[in-house]
Amino acid sequence: FTPDGGLVAMGNLTGGLSVEPGASFTYTWVVPMEAGPMEGGMSVQPLTYLSGLNYAEHTSAGLLGLILIAAKGGFKADGATPTDVDQVVPLLFQAHNEGGSPLFMASIKAGGIPDNQAVAFSEIAGINRNSMMFAINGRIYCNLQVPLKAGSRVRFVLVGFGSEEGLHSPRVTGHVAQSESGILQSQQVIPAVTRMMDMTMRAGVWPILCDIELHLQRGMIAQAVVT
Repeated sequence: FTPDGGLVAMGNLTGGLSVEPGASFTYTWVVPMEAGPMEGGMSVQPLTYLSGLNYAEHTSAGLLGLILIAAKGGFKADGATPTDVDQVVPLLFQAHNEGGSPLFMASIKAGGIPDNQAVAFSEIAGINRNSMMFAINGRIYCNLQVPLKAGSRVRFVLVGFGSEEGLHSPRVTGHVAQSESGILQSQQVIPAVTRMMDMTMRAGVWPILCDIELHLQRGMIAQAVVT
């Protein structure tokens, strides 16, 4: 929960301050009116949730998610899709320093690297910016395919996280989008900020990418597979 202007969980939070592996805890959220969508804007307001125990490590490991808030009656029967679109696609644009993840050692050991080499590799990766990979939903170099239907109205919810490398310019090629600020070809996303864009999908396989050259070279490209 976020006391810095986001949603605040209510009730007894003793068991929810630190949830151990294998355990569970149910948070109850109170959503104030000011947290919802503004009149004349997009029909939903996205907010992020994440771990407050170790912000850098846990977000590097992908431990964060998205909450969509709509006015009463603003969602379809599934409780997740806004009434004015056919599908919502959340996309996280993040520069991952693999050496900063708490899962890094386990990952390289799983690859068969001996313990002494794994420790040295971890220390180098932790300070070497060359280990930084730019991913969409944790996937790089088109290893994320998003299946969509031709003619469907899709809302892409774009989330940014990371450090100073976290300035992104997301775009779905072959499409023009509608957003909070009008018609555009690409959005602008910075860390801890969410943006949205709506578009009607055309049949084909369309790259989803960040228009910043270095980010694209380091893997920030996925595919929208529209049939």
